[in-house]
Amino acid sequence: MELKRVFDIATAASLAVLTAPILAGAALVTACSLRENPIYSQRRVGLDGQEFTLYKLKSMQELFDAKGAALPDSERITRIGKILRASKIDELPQLYNVLAGDMSIVGPRPAPIYMSVLAGDTLRHSVRPGLTGLAQLQCQGLLSDEEILKHDHAYVAHNSLLNDCAIALKTPYIIMKNINAPTFRATGQSCNLK
Repeated sequence: MELKRVFDIATAASLAVLTAPILAGAALVTACSLRENPIYSQRRVGLDGQEFTLYKLKSMQELFDAKGAALPDSERITRIGKILRASKIDELPQLYNVLAGDMSIVGPRPAPIYMSVLAGDTLRHSVRPGLTGLAQLQCQGLLSDEEILKHDHAYVAHNSLLNDCAIALKTPYIIMKNINAPTFRATGQSCNLK
C-alpha cells in the first residue's frame, strides 16, 4: 500500500472518530431543520475520470421558481447551512469517501460532472481528489473554474506527501480565517470547497 494511502486512512479514521459527535449533532439539527434526510449525495469525477458518489450534509433547501428552475444558492441556503459551509462541517461525510478510496485527504476537489472545465481535465484526474487542496488555501473569495484549474495543476506538478501534510495543517487556519472574513459575515459566502 502506498504511503499516501496509509496517511489518508490513518488521518480519515482519526478525524472520523474525533468529529463523530459534531457530525451526529449537525446531522440531527439539519434533519430537524429541513425535515428530511440530512445527507446530500452527488456524482463527481475522481481518479482517472471515474465517477463516484460524494456525500455532504445538506446546507440548502430545494426551492424552485414558477418555471421549475432551482432558485439561486443565496435564497436556498439555510441559517444552519451557512454555519456548516463556513466551518466545513458539511464536508465531514466525505471522510467516508476517503476511507472507501474514492478520495484523499489532500488533492484537487472532485468536480461535479456538469462542470466541464474541471470535470474534463485529465491532469487533475491523475491523482485522487481531495477533501482539501491547494486551491482552498489560496481562496479568499470564490475562485473561477480557470483559477481553480491553475492551482490544481500546480498541486499535481508538486505532488508529494510532504506538501500534503503542509496543506492539511494549513487548512484549519484558512477555515477560521474565512469564517471571520467580512465577506462571510456580510453574505454568508466563504471559500467554497465546491
